Amino acid sequence: MLKEIVDLLTCRELESEELESRVAAIEGAADDPHLHWMEDRAPERLMQSAIISHLSDFIAYSSKIDEVHEQISDFFADPLPAYPLHEDGRRFQPDEYFVWLDRQFVQLIGQKGGYELLLLRQNHTDYLHAMTVLRPDTARILQLAAESGLIIERATERKRIGVPEVPMGEARHGPGAVRNHEDGDMLKELVDLLTCRELDADELASLAAAIEGAADDPEFEWMEDPEPDELRQTALVFKLMEHFAVGDKIDEVHELISEWFSEPLPDFPDKPDGSKLLVSEYFAWLDPLLAERQDNGGYEALVIDDRVSDNLNVILAWRADTPRILELATQLALVIDRSHPYVLSRALMGV
Repeated sequence: MLKEIVDLLTCRELESEELESRVAAIEGAADDPHLHWMEDRAPERLMQSAIISHLSDFIAYSSKIDEVHEQISDFFADPLPAYPLHEDGRRFQPDEYFVWLDRQFVQLIGQKGGYELLLLRQNHTDYLHAMTVLRPDTARILQLAAESGLIIERATERKRIGVPEVPMGEARHGPGAVRNHEDGDMLKELVDLLTCRELDADELASLAAAIEGAADDPEFEWMEDPEPDELRQTALVFKLMEHFAVGDKIDEVHELISEWFSEPLPDFPDKPDGSKLLVSEYFAWLDPLLAERQDNGGYEALVIDDRVSDNLNVILAWRADTPRILELATQLALVIDRSHPYVLSRALMGV
């Protein structure tokens, strides 16, 4: 397991002997004189620090986010654009930067499926430790990290890893303050992105208004005293139903997804023993196939809970738009999840 995670964190660039050497060094963390200073000797804490120590040449680290960006850019033969600024000259704060960077990485989809930035927690320092990995490998890395007790997160979805802010001399401007849209404008933007920008202006405005006005829509009278967020969640799925693949069986959902493409996806896969894949295994199989579809940088499958059924509701969005979709969903108190890695929500417990 450790060998695999080291291999994936280093983008499979290490030769066999070097890979074995680094894995052995990490496994021997308890006897490593460079880590004798650690007071917390729990195996998973030692392993976390040892990975950071022995893979330091693959890690961008600093107490300043713009310096981290420069190091990330140095990993590429063609440097990334300079650290981004707002129109008024303010530097992006970390969460804003991570969303911006993710869009840059998505544009590199032709290079081994694109890249993604992961953050590694280091308890004893305020430095940010970031690793650029191959995008198709992210889900497996996160799975292995969870099984090993390691703290590794997507930069765009961090929950447990703190990052330094860019000094501004004023209140923090996080993703929630990047745009001053009213809810209706944000909802319209969300619908536009969830439908791959295929709707004309009138249809887009009509759908957004229908979702926002669900409280007065007879179609939803059957819902018993729903909370506003619950009603909006249900209305989002129902009003965009023709854009969803919906079903209570994952192989049927796969058939619906495949029908969206002029060149169908491969048939639903079976395990070597003939048994069906679990939902999480299916999405892990599907994700790189969608990433390879070169239309506008590839696609990503998102799962949206309808709050009223056990159906699996899957919608395809452009991969480059996923960070913004998740950002808008958070601001609108909607539940939209990446399908990979697959996270069980209330609506999916019966799948």
